[in-house]
Amino acid sequence: MTFNIERLINARKDAATRFASKPAALRYAAIGCAAIALFVLYSGLGLRRPSATIHNTKKANKHEEHDEGLHMLFQGPTGEDRCFEPDVKERFGDEIDDGKETCTCPDPLIPTPRYNEPEWMNHHQLMADEIKTTDRVMDVMLIGDSITERWRGTRSYGQHALLEDMKVVFQSNFDRTAGGQLNGCAVGSSGDITAETLWHLKNGFLPTGFQPKIFFLLIGTNDLGRSGCSKKTTLMGILNIAEYLHTVHPEIPILFHGLLPRSDPDQPLHTLGVYWKKIMWINKEINKFAKMHKNWYYMDSASIFLQRNKLSGDVEIKTELVPDGLHPNKTGYELWGPSIVKNIVKILEK
Repeated sequence: MTFNIERLINARKDAATRFASKPAALRYAAIGCAAIALFVLYSGLGLRRPSATIHNTKKANKHEEHDEGLHMLFQGPTGEDRCFEPDVKERFGDEIDDGKETCTCPDPLIPTPRYNEPEWMNHHQLMADEIKTTDRVMDVMLIGDSITERWRGTRSYGQHALLEDMKVVFQSNFDRTAGGQLNGCAVGSSGDITAETLWHLKNGFLPTGFQPKIFFLLIGTNDLGRSGCSKKTTLMGILNIAEYLHTVHPEIPILFHGLLPRSDPDQPLHTLGVYWKKIMWINKEINKFAKMHKNWYYMDSASIFLQRNKLSGDVEIKTELVPDGLHPNKTGYELWGPSIVKNIVKILEK
């Protein structure tokens, strides 16, 4: 049996809505029963090892009424199942078995650094030191990959300054001393996948005493592209990062940003194809999960970067904003930044 995200969603929703109404004794019994049931379910779905944790998200009043939900941190498929969608395995089964089509997607739940790339390691340490030594009250921590690194005005692990000064755009939105509405920091390296982002966070990006008011998370496009992960494995990696952030700082809200539109390799830069179909599915599922958590939120900016071709009727990437089919340019960031700020302010004002 293959992994079914809808069954996971329904299981989480049912547990969350009924759990809080049970007497204490029944709640503890329910936890044990649920763990056993989930073990059976997840074993049948071909996953390796489920675990369950209780998140006491809010004490409602002096009677300590808890809004408790049973949230599962699931483990992903192994080997080739991390890479190949069922339809791909069906079409290329022999090539996969013969090793002609290989899976390069790492386990998204295992923190993975790039020890063999000193430039990447140096960039990680640079960002970790910035976070540790900052004296600014931080409103938001933006977490991501090269798209986030470009907010810093650099690419390729900070080795090259961008010709267009994106840092000025960042400061105009996320530096109060430069006229921004918020204070923020952007952390991410070119090519980062979810497993690498998880390593960043577990190795210096969340030092004691550093406590932003909200986390902004945009990660996963390199899981699909650079690592060749399946859409479901990519989703697992994104949600696992959110679960970790919630475990460390359950009081801090998380704003997921849907993966940005991107073109396929060897296709015109304005066209949408296989990647976009996977991204739309991933974004839809992230939004579903966000709606199940009081402190999780979702936003999407596809409307900024996409347009409909008046002649063909096809939806296309605005190459005047995303010239390489993946990374926004300065004009794209200028249009995008205020939308991010607006969503963050709305959440923080609640």
